[in-house]
Amino acid sequence: MTNERFDAVILIAGSSSRSQLSYNKNFYVIRGKPVFRYSLDEFLLVPQCHKIILVYRESEKKMVESYTYDIPKDKLELVIGGATRQDSVYQGLLAATSDLILIHDGARPMIKKADIVTIYQELKKGYPCCLGYKAQDTIKEMKEEHVITLDRQKLYLVQTPQGVNRKKMIQAIEKATKENYVAYDDLSLLEKYFGMNPNIIAGSPYNLKVTTIEDIKYITKNLGVENDL
Repeated sequence: MTNERFDAVILIAGSSSRSQLSYNKNFYVIRGKPVFRYSLDEFLLVPQCHKIILVYRESEKKMVESYTYDIPKDKLELVIGGATRQDSVYQGLLAATSDLILIHDGARPMIKKADIVTIYQELKKGYPCCLGYKAQDTIKEMKEEHVITLDRQKLYLVQTPQGVNRKKMIQAIEKATKENYVAYDDLSLLEKYFGMNPNIIAGSPYNLKVTTIEDIKYITKNLGVENDL
């Protein structure tokens, strides 16, 4: 597989414990589509996207299939995830065949095709990268009994997609697994184990991740429909 195309690993295997829903937030339906289909459909619009690997929880297989039956089988592969995000990313990477990978949260439904293409173009240059934007609020860090005010000019809120080299990312996860180290950000493993310095590409606050019930209300409204939550 050449570097002229990429595979996307989209993650929907989370527990959604903070959403206050009784089910996986990725299956919350807005305007006739579950949350994860919004981002999946954006990736399908990108000609350079060779294949999408959708990583899901084994217990939700039938639901996933019911929401993806219309997608050509050569464009979508369903893969069972692991106990952690890191494990799920690993399973997705093993199923991929392209050298270039874009990892994305299925719970970020407002990602746009243009941003996906931007990350892909940056990744083609050989740099791991992600979307992100500068912190707009003052952030304080609590260290034991002391509060430290961080310089927000140096702080970024990191988003997905995150662009990585498949082989390097697999190696980084395998190193972390041996050390029982669990990261919540994919690129941080490349930083830790290979000293890589990822590029942060200007993103948008609107590309938020559905985490709480307030996020669901906000995203539902911005996708054109009010709800009664």
